[in-house]
Amino acid sequence: ITTLEANFRMTAEHTATAGQTQMAIANLTAAPTDVEVFMNGIRLASSDYSSAYGAGTSTITLGEAAVAGDVFELVAWKI
Repeated sequence: ITTLEANFRMTAEHTATAGQTQMAIANLTAAPTDVEVFMNGIRLASSDYSSAYGAGTSTITLGEAAVAGDVFELVAWKI
C-alpha cells in the first residue's frame, strides 16, 4: 500500500510568506489528474487556484496572495 500511495499520491506542506502566490509539489512521477489545496486546514475551491505540471513538479498559483504564516497543504493525485 505504501508503494501504491507513493506512486499515486504526493503531498507537500508550505508556510507562506507575505504576498506569496505560488508553491509547488516536487518529485512527481507523472502529471497529476487532480490537485487539492488546503489553507490552514480548510480545503480551497478549485476556482481559488490553478495548477500546472512540468518536469516532475506541479506548480500551484493562488488567485489571491497568501498572508505570512498561512499554512498550505498541497495534495496531488494520479488516478
